Amino acid sequence: MASDLFLALLVFATLFVIVDPIGMLPFFVALTQGFTSEDRRYVIRRSTIFATVLLLAFAVLGRYLFLLLRITVYAFEIAGGLLLFAIAFDMLFGDTPRTKLSPMDRDELLARREEVGIVPLGMPLLAGPGAISSVVIYAETASGDLVSTIGLYVAIVLTMIVSFVVLRLGVQILERVGRVGLIAISRVMGLLLAAIAVQFVIGGVTGAFGLTIP
Repeated sequence: MASDLFLALLVFATLFVIVDPIGMLPFFVALTQGFTSEDRRYVIRRSTIFATVLLLAFAVLGRYLFLLLRITVYAFEIAGGLLLFAIAFDMLFGDTPRTKLSPMDRDELLARREEVGIVPLGMPLLAGPGAISSVVIYAETASGDLVSTIGLYVAIVLTMIVSFVVLRLGVQILERVGRVGLIAISRVMGLLLAAIAVQFVIGGVTGAFGLTIP
């Protein structure tokens, strides 16, 4: 029982560090510029639910899915890195958000909130290559032990619940920096996200080819 509890706590701690909802706050605010508070709540709810389902699916079927498709975690890392880089590019060079929205702009934002909740917030920011690969590895560790497996699932759900709370409360704080501050945050976070994306690609390439970085 003690080892099962330790595994669940280890999974929670690992996932929380990898997901890093506190560090994700500026990215979230930058990606949802122009959204109302209601829209942001919708995006948070949608992204955390999607990420939870995705991680649970990989905990149950991840190993078999990778084998079936003949792909590796390294390939997943490279793909996730390229996707993040495209998003980072838009954050760096995107249009400056406007304070007043036309009905057409509003319709576009409503459509975009559907997308943002899934990509990039749900995946790969909340449920990225690191979180998915960790879940698959821990699922292998808990394989054959019912209590450990249940602990793994509980740890995944708990991580996403905490992430939901952090995003809901943290956005209110970040919104106080104002429009100019959000634009500045968007540019800085775009640069940092681009660096994270490049690191994903480097990790995938080095892992796939067995290379080492000095």
